[in-house]
Amino acid sequence: AAPVEQFDASLRQQVADMLDTLYASRAIGLAATQVDLHRQIIVMDVSPSRDQPRVFVNPRSMDQRTLAMVEESCLSVPGLSASVRRCVQMRVAARDVDGNEIDESLQGLAA
Repeated sequence: AAPVEQFDASLRQQVADMLDTLYASRAIGLAATQVDLHRQIIVMDVSPSRDQPRVFVNPRSMDQRTLAMVEESCLSVPGLSASVRRCVQMRVAARDVDGNEIDESLQGLAA
């Protein structure tokens, strides 16, 4: 996927559309390539109330720790799930939809 270079109204609309798709499909995460948009954008919402969307533009994994096997499914392949090795702790550098820098540690759930 290509890096995002313009942080403009078009990007904000693409992110809004991706979030609509995310919520409509009851998923927790969606990469732009999954909706045939070949740009470096990830949206997610792992909050219990499903009202805390996160957007990562041009994300880079800076430090991965603690790998674990987790059960995962994919919107691109409906009805299928599999055990996948994923890191459950990482530091990510990215930008938000307005181009502001993000640098934070994230933690997922281990199986």
